[in-house]
Amino acid sequence: MNNWLNQYKIFVLEDNEIRIDFFKKICAACTLVIATNAEEAIKLLKQNEYDIILLDHDLGGEIYVNSNEQNTGFQVVKYMILNKLQQNSYIIIHSMNYIGAKLMLQNLLTNGYEAEIIPFSFILEMHKKNNPNFNDEYPTN
Repeated sequence: MNNWLNQYKIFVLEDNEIRIDFFKKICAACTLVIATNAEEAIKLLKQNEYDIILLDHDLGGEIYVNSNEQNTGFQVVKYMILNKLQQNSYIIIHSMNYIGAKLMLQNLLTNGYEAEIIPFSFILEMHKKNNPNFNDEYPTN
């Protein structure tokens, strides 16, 4: 599959196996690193630089998690900011948890990171629109 993502080193924080499979398919030709929890994400973000970072908020199979919980994308963002990690990366928050995603975005932007919220459902719809033969087997929530 040839797309614009292929030229980048991409990091994804996602715990949903179906979404992980989606990211693997659309990024098949690029360098892709995936973490499924906050602890693993922090370890990997300390080790390497990435061009694009996609972050989920709710992890561990939970939905609409409080941002103060330890296993969230927000905790990863706090660690990145505190340790000045990945300051040259473009960060996409793909969480469906709007409150958590907004908190992540506000903290990143306030600290000089380039970031935006693009919910997973929108990423999926845009990919389907640009790839009409794409097999739609992915839930949007």
